[in-house]
Amino acid sequence: MSKGLNYGTLELSDEVLEKEWVFNPLFLLMSFNTICKKSGKLRKRGVHMGKSVKNILWDLVEQVGAALNYEVVDVVLTKEGPQRVLRVFIDRPEGIGVEDCEAFSQQLSTVLDEQDPISTAYLLEVSSPGLERPLTKPEHFQRFVGQGVELKLFAPVQGRKKLKGRLKGWSDQAEGVVILEMDGAILDIPWKTISKARLQFID
Repeated sequence: MSKGLNYGTLELSDEVLEKEWVFNPLFLLMSFNTICKKSGKLRKRGVHMGKSVKNILWDLVEQVGAALNYEVVDVVLTKEGPQRVLRVFIDRPEGIGVEDCEAFSQQLSTVLDEQDPISTAYLLEVSSPGLERPLTKPEHFQRFVGQGVELKLFAPVQGRKKLKGRLKGWSDQAEGVVILEMDGAILDIPWKTISKARLQFID
């Protein structure tokens, strides 16, 4: 589970619902991302106690990733209009295809149905991270040194809450520091101050 990054959260109500999946996969290729979608509907059931929904989701998705040998890049629970959407980004060194998304989605939907971490109806999307992939773990910042990145911050640095520059490195000091080159200057950005990070093409 990544520390300091914002994945979107959902408050649990007193009345928690149980999912009864309706499998209707839709496949599409969009912006170099391979995406598999499934919808779900719900009925009553129990709930995990003592952990936030985002932590529960990360734990469950990481378990599926380990079992199927995929890297889990990001897990995001968000709301788009009236629709809740659970987005899971996965990767492998050889890349991700539609078959990978379908296999992961089927296994994850089974686990989510059993564990029931989300209290409302939602759409599950499993996809590759794409060219502007999220950076959510220390190893991501180590792997992509030298590439352009965009950082969104909880609090401004040099008067900005959005920074674009070249990733120069990662330091384990002080719970993690991202080293960024921007406008000819080197900035040390504490990981806990970053709400979102992703690769970004820069000149």
